[in-house]
Amino acid sequence: MVVLVVVISSASTLISGGWVLTMKPLMPDLSKFMPGHGLGQIFSASGVTETAKSFLKFIIIGGLGAFMISSNANNFVALSTARTPDFEIIFSLCVRILTTVCVGIIVLAISDVALQFFLHRQKLRMSDTEMRDEMKEAVGNPHVRQRQKAMARRMARTRQMNRIPEASVIVTNPTHFAVAIRYRRGTDVAPVMLAKGVGLLADEIISRARGLGIPVIEAPPLARAMYRHVEPGDQVPVALYRACAEVLAYVWRMQLWRSSGGIKPKPPALQRMSIAPEFQVPETFN
Repeated sequence: MVVLVVVISSASTLISGGWVLTMKPLMPDLSKFMPGHGLGQIFSASGVTETAKSFLKFIIIGGLGAFMISSNANNFVALSTARTPDFEIIFSLCVRILTTVCVGIIVLAISDVALQFFLHRQKLRMSDTEMRDEMKEAVGNPHVRQRQKAMARRMARTRQMNRIPEASVIVTNPTHFAVAIRYRRGTDVAPVMLAKGVGLLADEIISRARGLGIPVIEAPPLARAMYRHVEPGDQVPVALYRACAEVLAYVWRMQLWRSSGGIKPKPPALQRMSIAPEFQVPETFN
């Protein structure tokens, strides 16, 4: 039974916290001799809790032992009056008393493990104030937000530039805006915007497209409308189909002329192309 109690105690310690091999408890600590330190530990919240738990364990285990002894009082009286001790009765009494006490210890150990686990989880949890402070520090920090925005811009720029080789044509303002449009006959249901840029990004799109041999066409009304109303990856709105068709048709005629020869196609009036009123953007748009 003693071995069983030792095994149960060791198992409860292992489950609740695991084995910790350290020589720190053996090192001398003069602060333990200070009366204030000792009283602080005794009357602290954790100290009072541990004292209450120990007292409760003493009451339960002692009560179980006293109950078993009182319930077997007749057997103890019989043993005290017998001339020769009956070892079978003694063994039976010991087994019953120790079994009852062990069951109580097991119940207490399980309850203690559950309580320690709950208290540990509660200790690890953050309060509402701590969570709000952390959110303010992580999200509200201007430096963090600036880095996040810069990272998002770099990622978006990289995605756009990686799709430039798919473009059928680059439509420019010609100096402020540049949009990359793809339309594959038989594959795309409608023209798709692959990338757009303004300023230095527009220059980079144009430079990359020319390096890849992609046509660059000046159509300011279409470039401004596409830049303002369409996002990369989206299909061109129906209201802009006709303007895109004019640009793509001119590109295809130029490609046919370069491959087959003949009369050079006359460029359409792309500077004054018709744009639906709801998609028109003033020239001052920047």
